[in-house]
Amino acid sequence: MQRQGKSSGESPSSQRLERLLQELEHVFLRDGFLHYRTEELARRLHCSKRSLYQLAPSRERLFEVVIERWLSKLRRAGVDAASRAVDPLEAVTGYLGAAVIATRDAGSQFVRDLSRSPATYRRLMSHQRERIAGLERLIERGTRTGDFRGVHPKLVAEVMLNAVAQMVDPELLARVGLTMSQAFAELYDIVEHGLCPNNGTRTARRRRAGRGVSRRGS
Repeated sequence: MQRQGKSSGESPSSQRLERLLQELEHVFLRDGFLHYRTEELARRLHCSKRSLYQLAPSRERLFEVVIERWLSKLRRAGVDAASRAVDPLEAVTGYLGAAVIATRDAGSQFVRDLSRSPATYRRLMSHQRERIAGLERLIERGTRTGDFRGVHPKLVAEVMLNAVAQMVDPELLARVGLTMSQAFAELYDIVEHGLCPNNGTRTARRRRAGRGVSRRGS
């Protein structure tokens, strides 16, 4: 794809495709994606099928491209939040809170489709392994500085990875009556409070309140 102009940054074509990806992300999060045919998506987005095929060579690959883009943004948001933190606890709460925010608009059909599609589920689990490895590093840092209890970072990370796999089980979410975002918030709350000495739990709550992360709806 050729770029137009010398110093205008992205070409109009690139910007248009980026907007399509953003619109697809919104549609998928709200409605799910496995039931959509390419022509239906084209009508929904008021674009041509050719435009969608510029994003990916097939319907299935389009699903993967959109999901991976969404997951990549989530990972970057977590890393950025941790890098801006003033202490290890704030780094962990910011890092974990990125997922709570990113999944607020994720409807039940989206969660169901993530787990039903082998390709997108593999991408999700690969993403989670990256996220958990990052969490392990943050916990190790906080443990070394004495800000966290003397927990085993690797064990915490492994437990988290297994727990997160349950957070995308639509049947579990239905049983407990939570959205994906709310389930992540509950799980991360346990981790954050478990890391801190007893006098740190109130601080964690204040930071959660200041961050504006809702645990009971969005």
